[in-house]
Amino acid sequence: MIYGISLTVLLRVSIIEKNNLQKQKQLEHFGMCDASASVSLADNYFCVASDEDSYLRVYNSSVSGPPIDLLDLHEVLGLDSGDEESDIEASAQLGKITYWISSHG
Repeated sequence: MIYGISLTVLLRVSIIEKNNLQKQKQLEHFGMCDASASVSLADNYFCVASDEDSYLRVYNSSVSGPPIDLLDLHEVLGLDSGDEESDIEASAQLGKITYWISSHG
């Protein structure tokens, strides 16, 4: 009857997790639309890219609001600061290195 006991414990844990999720508040982060890629940073932070501009935005994942930091990629990518965009489409992390994948278009 171990299977029955395991299933009962699993169901109870699932109900507890569902209740905890319902108690969590909804957060909103501002300053961009059309997010195309993101990566988790240390602690409660994450970085988001858009395929509509050439900036990386850093947000606090536990507080609603605008980005707490804005990283301009124009110079490092050799783009004109006006109209050109890096067109970041995805990201991947390998250890401490983050790869931002772009069509550079």
